[in-house]
Amino acid sequence: MKLFVKLMILVLLLGLAGPFFLKKPDGKPWVSLDDVLPTKGTVEGLWAKLTNNFSQYKNMAGRELGDEQMGKTQVYRWQAADGSWRFSDKPPQNETSAGGVETIYVDPNTNMIEGVPIAPVTEPSAEAGEADSGGIPLPMTVSPMQAKKMMDDARNIQTLMDERSYTLDTMIGDSE
Repeated sequence: MKLFVKLMILVLLLGLAGPFFLKKPDGKPWVSLDDVLPTKGTVEGLWAKLTNNFSQYKNMAGRELGDEQMGKTQVYRWQAADGSWRFSDKPPQNETSAGGVETIYVDPNTNMIEGVPIAPVTEPSAEAGEADSGGIPLPMTVSPMQAKKMMDDARNIQTLMDERSYTLDTMIGDSE
């Protein structure tokens, strides 16, 4: 296995280095270092493009963004004529809103779903435990009266399943 890996690495290196040494019909190599390495002009052009893109991002909507707005997504919110709220990453073109268009900056790393309030759990008092038969006593999830009925139902279901299995087995035995 080690020999196979070494051979594959050798083939890969020869494949990468081969175009530098193999010659075209005119006598020049297929690839030279000048073709692979970037020139000063291309590096400067890439740097200018990168800084230009950053300044366009920084000057969204024609103004400087504050530090608290950097890295956040700009969203527009307005109320349509039918009363529904609209959200978009572009301001509305044709719709007019009575309240105007609001610009919101949303942090993409923040959960936008509002939490559901949970009602506080109250412990039943010791006196009300016996008198209140409508509730389920703690720590059980089923009252003792219901537990007996559940066990009887489970036994009946088991009996039905056994009968079904026996019927299927006899049907399969008859067909063979």
